[in-house]
Amino acid sequence: MLKILLLILLIENLTANLCISKTNCKECITSIHSCSWCLQNLPESIDADINRCDYYENIIKYCDPKFIFNPQNEAKIKQDDPFKPLDSLGSAIQIKPQRIDLKLRPHQPIRFNISYQLAEDYPVDLYFLMDLSNSMDVHKNKLSKLGQLLANSMRNITKNFRLGFGSFVEKETLPFVNTAPRSMNNPCMSNDKSISHCVPPYGYIHHMTLTDNSTLFEAEVTAAKVSGNLDSPEGGLDALMQVIVCEKEIGWRPASRKLIVYSTDAGFHYAGDGKLAGIVEPNDAKCHLNSDKRYTHSLLQDYPSIGEINYKITQNNVNLIFAVVRDQAELYKNLSELIEGSFVGELDDDSSNIVKLVVDIYKTIAKKITFTTESLPEGVQIKFFSKCQNDLITETSSCDGLKIKEKVDFQVELTLNKCFSKSVSFNISAQGLGERVVVNIEPQCECDCEKELGEISGECNGRGRKVCGICECDTLYYGNKCECSNLDSQLDPSGRSTTGNISSCINPRQSGLDGQKIICNNQGRCNCGQCVCNDPSRISGKYCECDNESCDRYLSVVCAGNGRCECGICKCFDGWTKSDCSCSTNNSSCISSNGLVCNGKGQCVCGKCVCDEDSGYFGRTCEDCPTCPLPCENSRDCVQCKVFGTGKKKDCDECDLELVEVDKIENDPNYKQCQFNDLNDNCTFFFSYEIINDKKIRFTREKDCPSSFPTWAIVSIIISSVLFIGLGILIVWKILDTMQQKRECARFNEEKKKAAWETSENPLYKSATSKFVNPSYKDTKLN
Repeated sequence: MLKILLLILLIENLTANLCISKTNCKECITSIHSCSWCLQNLPESIDADINRCDYYENIIKYCDPKFIFNPQNEAKIKQDDPFKPLDSLGSAIQIKPQRIDLKLRPHQPIRFNISYQLAEDYPVDLYFLMDLSNSMDVHKNKLSKLGQLLANSMRNITKNFRLGFGSFVEKETLPFVNTAPRSMNNPCMSNDKSISHCVPPYGYIHHMTLTDNSTLFEAEVTAAKVSGNLDSPEGGLDALMQVIVCEKEIGWRPASRKLIVYSTDAGFHYAGDGKLAGIVEPNDAKCHLNSDKRYTHSLLQDYPSIGEINYKITQNNVNLIFAVVRDQAELYKNLSELIEGSFVGELDDDSSNIVKLVVDIYKTIAKKITFTTESLPEGVQIKFFSKCQNDLITETSSCDGLKIKEKVDFQVELTLNKCFSKSVSFNISAQGLGERVVVNIEPQCECDCEKELGEISGECNGRGRKVCGICECDTLYYGNKCECSNLDSQLDPSGRSTTGNISSCINPRQSGLDGQKIICNNQGRCNCGQCVCNDPSRISGKYCECDNESCDRYLSVVCAGNGRCECGICKCFDGWTKSDCSCSTNNSSCISSNGLVCNGKGQCVCGKCVCDEDSGYFGRTCEDCPTCPLPCENSRDCVQCKVFGTGKKKDCDECDLELVEVDKIENDPNYKQCQFNDLNDNCTFFFSYEIINDKKIRFTREKDCPSSFPTWAIVSIIISSVLFIGLGILIVWKILDTMQQKRECARFNEEKKKAAWETSENPLYKSATSKFVNPSYKDTKLN
């Protein structure tokens, strides 16, 4: 029994080393990043017993270090211009480095840093794309009056600001609009009375190129006329595509933050809806504006798909704001989830809040940096890590709450999981900005020694060349020394080669229970000194020691279907780990409401939070803790003491809080709002604490106080109201009851007058006397 256990342990130790099953240099360095290859020409007595491919700590025991090939990742920064504020040419540098070259070995991660610093007065191009169907007339009129206010508000944030304007209605054909001549000329006719300012429907008109002239903007919005259509959804995506791709016509600057405000009170048509009008040609996502700045392909191409819009927005670094009425907000929130860099804001009934809406969303956009990738090759895995403004580094591609000239660093982790025949490149872009980091990748998938084609070697019996320390045989030959031929190799009944050379088919690290040498692990035959495995699709390795179906299983599936089995060990695909590849490395399901992994109170293991036992937290994302004091309660007394001089605490110096005064407590995903009643004046005070560090407090000195009204007056009013209401109810009830009785009495009297009485005998009456005649009686008179 002991021998069996030792044998099992020996086999497990052997199969755990995936390197030794690799038979050439390329396989060795591309399969596992920890494998090394020995190039050294070793004596034949040693060469037969060692593994050319093995872990470095093993291979260095018999191979000279200068002959060990173990390529490592390399990173070389090619362009690293310093941060630069906006110059006279309208350019700035907010991301560094700008270019980096990498040499990557497959499956070996590499990390490098990129930094971002928000520049002051960074250019902003804001384009208003408005739905001008008739129902939007009131919104258009309000926007025309607020253009100057909007420009001034934006220039308080950045002095380099420009405005543009365009409008859309719908495709000019049935069933989207009424094509009757009278309706086409004035689609807003109502009750046979035409509306003078309504124009024929159109797909999209570019009214004003981006400019810093806000007066011209107001004039163009005022001059634009509304139109009308039949169905509720509008053709806005047609127009949106043109605004994104017509860079020259719109006037987009290369180095600017591009903002489109899409304003509407209705839904939208998308790809496929054009077939209702017989328009089957897909949208080509190209610019089609004529000299009049009108969209020319409205009746030639279908609406764009949401995916096409998202692709072009990402490609052109555009931020999109959907400014929509309340009853359409939910629809556009769902749409926004499918479009990167998009936001949704609700318009008031008359769009009076449009300026605040745009300014607030822009501030959110400007204070946030999100990195995305462009043209990321398949087989390249990328992850982003950052501390943002915190002390804890987490996996994230974005940081918010940034200030001007504040620097934030990101770590980028790249892993090459696939070999390429040539160098590849991709971009790391800042969402909504024109700046990017160009990353060039040179795969290290070949050994330098394999590139050298040597001469026919005597060590290979004149039948092959010495390459990377081993014989690379000609087509008809094989074997460690090319000693075997495909033409004349024969096997005897025992499975040994005719040459009798079976030593190279015996694993020196493996033996039977009685010390017997095992040929080809009993899973193959020795053919001319080489093992020929019984089932090559399943059994592999120099000694047929690898079983590619003996890996761990999950729910009866080898490697859980998330990896491939190599030599008894699961090699998991990207995003999976554990011995059976059943554990996902994606931590999206572990992100708590504050954006931290497991609320910072645990670890994400296989997509599930394992909360720290000592923290007291539990739940799906470690956010539940009924026994923990709430940060709001913890900070209440100190805020009252330090800010208002009230509350229970007497010594404010005991408070270890970092207080920052603000004008207003605004919604911030990184902060939690608190409010309490101050018993000193019966007013409500407000503050917020940073979720990741509850010692950082934002407060405002403004309180929400009730109006000063005497208590006795309030009580008197309540009592009087109850009495008067009760008395009123009784009076009303009495009036209604009296009226009902009067109606009943009148009805009775009326019936009484109509009665006509007659004398008659009661049919139920029966006389008290009865007379009967005896039929046998005969009356005889006596004379």
